[in-house]
Amino acid sequence: MKRNNKQLYEKIMRNVSKHVKRALLEYETTVTHNNGEFDETSSDDYYEQPEVKYADIFYDGKYHPTDNETLCNLVRQLMLEEDIMDLNCIDVSGITDFSYVFADNSGLPWIDIDEWDVSNGTNFEGMFMDCPYFNADLSAWDVSKGVNFANMFFNCRSFDSDLRYWQPYYAEDTTRMFCDCESIDCDFRQWNMRNLKEADQMFENCRSLRVIPQWYKLY
Repeated sequence: MKRNNKQLYEKIMRNVSKHVKRALLEYETTVTHNNGEFDETSSDDYYEQPEVKYADIFYDGKYHPTDNETLCNLVRQLMLEEDIMDLNCIDVSGITDFSYVFADNSGLPWIDIDEWDVSNGTNFEGMFMDCPYFNADLSAWDVSKGVNFANMFFNCRSFDSDLRYWQPYYAEDTTRMFCDCESIDCDFRQWNMRNLKEADQMFENCRSLRVIPQWYKLY
């Protein structure tokens, strides 16, 4: 029964998220294009364009964005228009900047991005910021080239992925990285943070975290 309830909840949240986000995007787009006056016709025209826009980066069964702006727009397009939550159809191996890709998505309950190759990523700032219902398995991600992790999971209250095997060797800024992640309980003691410069409020309000790593106490 619990499993069925969870599946029903996820289905409801996906539908709510899709329609709420679509309404907000329609309003934002039409107001911007019409000097503050809402025009229903222009919003319809807007939604006919993105399919063509991303056709040139779709091959080998996947999308291949190469910059942050294209990735952010593609993610929004797939989630809003095509209602796709399995985003492993996006090859992100050419991306270095993952900042704010999913930020400010309060209706995002779950997505499949466990197969993303983020190994070239250096900037993860605010990637999932203010996604309180977000929870995905990111345990296999290679973030070893990451430098900026500030606010990456800020206010991800439901996030509890096991990140103990991440190796953020070059991390310099982890300010508020897990701030307000109330559900996370991970052993971060084996993280090698030799290059860390800023870590203010990294674990602020992490109420389920049982062990604070020794290296963090130095900041």
